[in-house]
Amino acid sequence: MRILQIIDSLHPGGAERMAVQIANALTEKVELSALCCTREEGVLKEQLDNEVAYRFANRKGRIGISGIARMHKFVQNLKITHIHAHGTSCYTAFLLKILNPHLKLIWHDHYGNAEMLDQRPTRLLRIMAKKMDAIIVVNEQLERWARQLKPKGNVFFLANFSVKDSIFPETEDRIPGNHSQRVVCLANLRPQKNHPMLLEVWRDIVSLHPDWSLLLVGMDFQDQYSQNLQKFITQNQLQDRVFMLGTRTDVADILKQCQIGVLSSKSEGLPLSLLEYGNAGLPVVATNVGACKQVIGDDGFIAELESPSVFKKYLLDLINDPALRSEIGLKFQKRIEKKYSQQPYLTTLSQIYSSL
Repeated sequence: MRILQIIDSLHPGGAERMAVQIANALTEKVELSALCCTREEGVLKEQLDNEVAYRFANRKGRIGISGIARMHKFVQNLKITHIHAHGTSCYTAFLLKILNPHLKLIWHDHYGNAEMLDQRPTRLLRIMAKKMDAIIVVNEQLERWARQLKPKGNVFFLANFSVKDSIFPETEDRIPGNHSQRVVCLANLRPQKNHPMLLEVWRDIVSLHPDWSLLLVGMDFQDQYSQNLQKFITQNQLQDRVFMLGTRTDVADILKQCQIGVLSSKSEGLPLSLLEYGNAGLPVVATNVGACKQVIGDDGFIAELESPSVFKKYLLDLINDPALRSEIGLKFQKRIEKKYSQQPYLTTLSQIYSSL
């Protein structure tokens, strides 16, 4: 099999990281593993294995004919057999399928607004579904929704996996906050990630634990949402207790130097950030959205979205009790290693590819 992953950008994000991780992992499993970025390159390009065949299509505009032509040539030159399209790249993949009818088309739906599926446009997706040989989804809500599209092929629920990084720098020079007193939120600065609720909770916590720091790690789009967060931080004099670190390539290092991982989202698919917290051995507090409860199980803390006071209580419990942090963190780490590791994922994915 000669497999091409397609993704619209290589900026840090769940779908983007999964595309890169799958492309890298498949180099030892299939005849050829390739990845094409359709519109915007980013820092995740640096994480691609040298054995992954790579092409930047530089697709521009709504149709992007030149970009489609580049991808079509790439597909033909590499004799691609399967296209694995992540997220919104399914539209590009659909056009490639029309140009290359022999291709097996797999759409991997990472949709993060799983709580708002009733508002998701479906007219074009229903048309494209007739050409989809398989749809892969990351949680049960998306599975039920995808079946309503009546695709040509089957719908598969396949939970994400995360690669454990065993290399960590020794220094803390680039990471703010006091040693052993850091909480981290790994999430791009988007409204669905619900940072305002987290900041309100943190404002209350800082009054009780002024030595603790909150690190916000994720892409800053320099938009009104970001400006509102910065304004809240300034107005509440949290500049020395909340640090917006933006996009980082040393995420594994940062997580290893934090004590607690949090996720306050309004909506999710299956967040890779939780898997990365688990790999780092962090105890977690998250909202009950998407597949968060499924990922955490009984090995962490889940608060209902409308209950920030409960979210705060769980976070305070972990801050106040180092032994509890260690216990929960270790249990969660073992859970992630058992249920969300790379090899079982690749076995199932390979079976899906082979069945088409």
